[in-house]
Amino acid sequence: MSEEELVTHELLLKHNNISRSSYHGGAFEGNAMRKITLMVEQIGFPISNSSSIALKRFSEVVRTCFGQKIQGDYKLAIFQFEEAFKLTGLNCSTKVHIVCRHVIPFITKFLPVGMGLGAVSEQAAESAHSRFIKVWRNYQCSESLENYGENLLNAVKEINFVNFIST
Repeated sequence: MSEEELVTHELLLKHNNISRSSYHGGAFEGNAMRKITLMVEQIGFPISNSSSIALKRFSEVVRTCFGQKIQGDYKLAIFQFEEAFKLTGLNCSTKVHIVCRHVIPFITKFLPVGMGLGAVSEQAAESAHSRFIKVWRNYQCSESLENYGENLLNAVKEINFVNFIST
């Protein structure tokens, strides 16, 4: 990539509020990569054709299996992404390896039919914890009090009821 292309990329990224992580050698994280992928798809962000194809293929992987439910043929999407990624000539990062080698076996072995990775992601757990904390505030008391266990149980019952009626 020429110096001019590099400057153009950095300006486009800055203009669209996309930044590199401060660790892992300045790599892009999930949300930043989604923004870049959308830029490639919508405005033709200037990258190599092989990288553009790989990003589009990864976008299909995200669409098919990263949500709460499987949406389409995620196995085909992963295979097509892997083939497209190989053509970029880039080194295979740990995350790419995980997607290409471990996502299909994980979904097949550990998730109910039709459930996507979003249902078991750290973000899902954090979201559930956040919702529980809001409910717990209505019941919260010192662990040393006699009614602590009952209050905790009531908070769990309430959050389960709310989750049950919202499904």
